[in-house]
Amino acid sequence: MRDSFLGKRIRGGGYAMKGAWLLLRHEPSIQVQFAIAIAVTVAGFYFDITRTEWLFQITAIGLVMG
Repeated sequence: MRDSFLGKRIRGGGYAMKGAWLLLRHEPSIQVQFAIAIAVTVAGFYFDITRTEWLFQITAIGLVMG
């Protein structure tokens, strides 16, 4: 399974997660953006935003983090 298509994708996903974790641990600007993303998500639950507003919020967070 290691050299199969699915095995390679799973291994690649693991590398991506490790890279994201290292970025979050060592890059101050990403840490601030992540904290703000968490705060805005909590605020979304608090203010009970609509599905459309969730869609826009998740898209905005993804664009900023990307």
